Amino acid sequence: MSKMREESRIVTGIHEIYGSLYDEIGVCKVFKGCPVSASVMKDIVMARLSKPCSKRSSSELLERDFGITIPLEKIYRMMDTLNADKINRLQDLCWHHSKGLFTEDVNVMFYDCTTLYFESFTEDELRRFGYSKDHKFNQGQVLLALMVTKEGLPVGYDVFPGNMYEGDTFKQAIEKIKTRYRLKRAIIVADSALLSKPNIELLEKEKLEYILGARLRTLSEKWQNRILDNKNYDKKEKNGETLRIATYSYTQNR
Repeated sequence: MSKMREESRIVTGIHEIYGSLYDEIGVCKVFKGCPVSASVMKDIVMARLSKPCSKRSSSELLERDFGITIPLEKIYRMMDTLNADKINRLQDLCWHHSKGLFTEDVNVMFYDCTTLYFESFTEDELRRFGYSKDHKFNQGQVLLALMVTKEGLPVGYDVFPGNMYEGDTFKQAIEKIKTRYRLKRAIIVADSALLSKPNIELLEKEKLEYILGARLRTLSEKWQNRILDNKNYDKKEKNGETLRIATYSYTQNR
């Protein structure tokens, strides 16, 4: 018994369960005519679901835990096939699948942006120096804008140059809601970075409801007093917690 040792270990379940859902969504159809890329894409997605990490680490994880060998160069070749048309089709598949999970219409959208930096100190047309949420101001980055349902299911995303102000991405998101997703009614929920006069005017012009966060210290004294006044809230118990529900709105009192 003292000479026993573990030679290898194979993880099962990820490909069997999540792989079935992946096939059900129909992602492989996007790679029609490229069966190798379709297979590599599926394995990389399964690896990311198991442990989100870099492409190199995903390749090592697949071999170590799943017994699947995919050279890093093959992953890069697969990514080279992901042109704008395929990316749009993938987003459409995700949207239609997410939408099909609900009996009611999707009417609440959460929108936010973040920055993704590269281990590089050079710029190009997409990687730019800008405000970094990772505090990597001297490294190239991109701005990722993501839209999800209130349940957290993905609707779509866009990638912008790293030096772009995130508030300027909002117009494109609104256009998608009106044209691509064709929602009859949508309540947009976003944070204070998108709280600007042009964006509010755009929302009202498109007749979209919205909830935008704001920093208390930047509001006028009148609004600070109104927000901090307990008379403007109702109390509601939920899951053992006491919630304060506002009984007024910005649109009613401005």
